[in-house]
Amino acid sequence: MIRIYTFTYAGDAQEAVACVRCARTALPEAVVTVVDDSAAPVPPEARRALVAHGARYRRSSFPRCGNLRGPECVRGIIATLAGGGGGWRHRRQD
Repeated sequence: MIRIYTFTYAGDAQEAVACVRCARTALPEAVVTVVDDSAAPVPPEARRALVAHGARYRRSSFPRCGNLRGPECVRGIIATLAGGGGGWRHRRQD
């Protein structure tokens, strides 16, 4: 199974939607997960578009350190990719 993770935040909301749309077109069988920054989440309309394109949406609370930099951020990314949910906030998304 192919898994694709996209880490995003409010400033890249439209790019994240485009990324998910392209990933779903190129690899329709892939599991696409968008990991949003809880400190600066994408707007609700972008979240709805991500989910409408078939992505799983999750918010993370690990420090992004400006642009996914630094040891704390790396630990958060590794925990996310390993499925440990490092710093994830699980929320029901309607």
